[in-house]
Order: sequence, then structure tokens, then C-alpha cells
Amino acid sequence: MQGDVATRRLIRGLRVQILGLAILLAAMAWQTFFSDWFDKSATEWQYFIQSEVNNASALVMQRLGSAMAASAPTARTEELRSTANDALLALSQIALQRDIQRARAERRSLALKYGRFALFTLGALVLIAGLVMVTPRRSEAT
Repeated sequence: MQGDVATRRLIRGLRVQILGLAILLAAMAWQTFFSDWFDKSATEWQYFIQSEVNNASALVMQRLGSAMAASAPTARTEELRSTANDALLALSQIALQRDIQRARAERRSLALKYGRFALFTLGALVLIAGLVMVTPRRSEAT
């Protein structure tokens, strides 16, 4: 009878260990696949922002060229001022967009780190609990 109880506890402990290992496997998969995906998306955003900077620079160059071609000096001065103001505004908006994206990526990264840590911790604790369940008790050893 006591052997039957010990066998059931052993089986239950082994099942808990399997569950712990499955959780650790899920945490490892999370680490491997999601981390790679978020690293890639951060790089893509960097390229997108650089593209916006290039477009703004090209637009400013075009407007500077047309301003330099203006025949009246007062019109040229006003158009140059307008071009400079537009360029500063575009660069400010791009810098703000970059900062917003960076802050969003940092918040997302922190949340994922906590989630990943929780999975690893939960898996390890379940695995330890399974090992404790399998370990024979002192009362049973004598």
C-alpha cells in the first residue's frame, strides 16, 4: 500500500518536472523567435526614419534651388527664409518621431524581458517542485 502511494507521488513528481521543462522550452522559444523579430523591426524603423530624413533633405535642396533662381531679391529672401523654416520643422518632426519610436521600443523590450524572466522563473520553480515531489521523504527511507 505504501509502495503504491510512493509510486503515485513519483509519477506526479515526474509529470510536474515535465511541465516545468515544457515551460522552460516555451521561454527559450520566446527568447529565440520574439527577440529576433523585435531586433529586426527596430532596424527597419531606423531605415524608415533615415528615408524620411533623405526625403526632407531632397525637398529642401529642391526648394533652395528654386529660391536661388528667383529673380527678385525680396522674393528670394522670403523664399529662403520659408525654406529654412520648413527644413527645421521637418527635421524637428523626424527627431520627435525617432524619440517616440525609441521610447516605444524600450517599453516593449522591458515588458518582454519581464515576461521572458517570468517564464524562465516559473519553469525553474515547477521543475524544482517536481524534483522535491520525487525525492523520498525521511520517514519513508527508514
